[in-house]
Amino acid sequence: MPQTVVELARDVVAELAPGELKDFDFLSQAYLDNPKAARRAGKPSNEPNASGWSVAVPFLTTLAMAVITDVGKDLTKAAGQSAWSALKGRFAKEGTDTELPAADDEERLRELAIQAAAEHGVTPENAVRLAETIVKGWKHPK
Repeated sequence: MPQTVVELARDVVAELAPGELKDFDFLSQAYLDNPKAARRAGKPSNEPNASGWSVAVPFLTTLAMAVITDVGKDLTKAAGQSAWSALKGRFAKEGTDTELPAADDEERLRELAIQAAAEHGVTPENAVRLAETIVKGWKHPK
């Protein structure tokens, strides 16, 4: 069964910020319903949030969803323009979860995740932690 953004984000949150799991369903659905609004909900800050992450979003759930979605888009684009054209709509549908492409190049996956995390205001140290957790949880082709 293909892996989805929400499934991987839940695994990331469970490992890095387990206290957020009680709000995960609400936060992930808010992200799916309106990703831009969910990302704007927080202002850049040097103060750690409830999970201890000092990022530009108030919850790791929102950050994980954004980074995983960005990495999925980048991997799909890299697979070829025709594949991207066929699949780009599934990343734009609000309110629905998205299947992630399988990835077997862990180094590329890590690089994309670090870059996406940095673009969302994550410190370099936390970007690496987040990327490592994403790489560990991302399903590989069988």
